[in-house]
Parts: sequence; C-alpha cells; structure tokens
Amino acid sequence: MLDEESLVSAISDINSVHIIGAGLNKERTAHTAVGEISQRGWRVVPVHPRDAGATVSGSPIRSELEDGIELELVVLFLAPERAQKVVKKLLLKDLHHPPLIWYQPGAEDETSINWLEEAGWKVVYNDCIV
Repeated sequence: MLDEESLVSAISDINSVHIIGAGLNKERTAHTAVGEISQRGWRVVPVHPRDAGATVSGSPIRSELEDGIELELVVLFLAPERAQKVVKKLLLKDLHHPPLIWYQPGAEDETSINWLEEAGWKVVYNDCIV
C-alpha cells in the first residue's frame, strides 16, 4: 500500500485511467466515476465486456484491456472474485511498466493484492479514487 506522498507522486504523471467495471448502469459508482475522473483532466477508458461499443460521458467503452496499450492506472470497480481474475490477467501480460492498480472499496481481494505486492507493483486499496 502506498503512503500519501508516494501516491501523489505516482499519479502526478498519469495521463490515462482505465476503469474496469464502468458500464451503462447509471446506478453504479463506476459509471459516475468516468465523468468525475475525466473532469480532473485524465483521459478515461471505461472497460465493461457487456456494454462495449457504447459510451459513458463521451468515452467509448472497451470490452477488455487491449494488448499493446500502455497502462498507467487501472481502477477496479469489481467484486473481489472478478478483481482477482483481472489482476491475474494483468500479471501475465507482457508490460513494459506495470500500472498502478487501484482497488475501489469493495473490490479488495487479499490474494491478488499479495500477488501484486510480491511482484513489486504499486497498489492502492482502502481508498476511493472519486
């Protein structure tokens, strides 16, 4: 877990935020987070397999994290079991630089957090990005 100073440093150079779980359901926090985060100046990439092709706050929804894209910050708005599956896929990707992984409250999964920390990835949990 990053302390506040390390977190500020880690996000200061970030341009793009991938929000996993951001779909068309306006009742979900992930949906409203897209607009809130984009208003803070970041490029937001919503990712939701069922709602891919539509848009949230003007941002096209992707079906998955695409290969060949440099990931900077990945925010997980998922149930813990789903978060674990996403983290497993991320750890298996051939990435030049690992992204910062942010677990929204309720997405935390101790196993996948341990995987990331053991791999030396930066992780945030018990904190809300919006």
